[in-house]
Amino acid sequence: MNYQINQYTVEKEADEILKIHYKRTVKDYFYIIVYFLISIPILSICLLITVHLFRDKVDSNTFFGALIAVCLFLTGCYFLIISVETLLKPISNVFVIDKRTAILKIKLNAFRNIEIPFSEIKNFQLGARDIETHSHHSGRTYKKQLYLIHLSICFTNNKIRSIHQFESSHLLISFTEKRKNKSLKEVGRQVADLVAKECDRKYLWTGTEKS
Repeated sequence: MNYQINQYTVEKEADEILKIHYKRTVKDYFYIIVYFLISIPILSICLLITVHLFRDKVDSNTFFGALIAVCLFLTGCYFLIISVETLLKPISNVFVIDKRTAILKIKLNAFRNIEIPFSEIKNFQLGARDIETHSHHSGRTYKKQLYLIHLSICFTNNKIRSIHQFESSHLLISFTEKRKNKSLKEVGRQVADLVAKECDRKYLWTGTEKS
């Protein structure tokens, strides 16, 4: 039996195994493709400037060129890192809950998986981070909000480990942002509640942290 929780697909197997998969959104593809295409020319220009600087004599223009090269390098790396991180975001078997062996399997990224016995889990914790950034352009200040929800495990030894991040599937920020955040919170709650129940545990909402 399969059903959807927004961009998550829940697959229930007859032998007491539940799997949760993630389906990439338009936002994910935008970050993977467009951000990668943006990073390549920026890093290429940075490389050309660096090569040119090494060929010339050291003077005031050299330091100015080096400053530009560093700024371009950091900008290019920013776009490239987001592209690669989105590409490596787990898709299939994000959560696999096996009641026969009482083990929760979590895919942290495309290359790393962890297995946690139910007996080591005290509870699950779901919390949000409301991040507001400011940028200045042409004498104006622009605000941008990033709303993220994290699912964490609190172990029986009271150590806490983040295991999954929920992000909005919407690409553009609009006047309906509060509605989108509420929708994202509801998706996080449904997934957290499902995982917790299958592991015979509870989940706690820890609130929203503003930064």
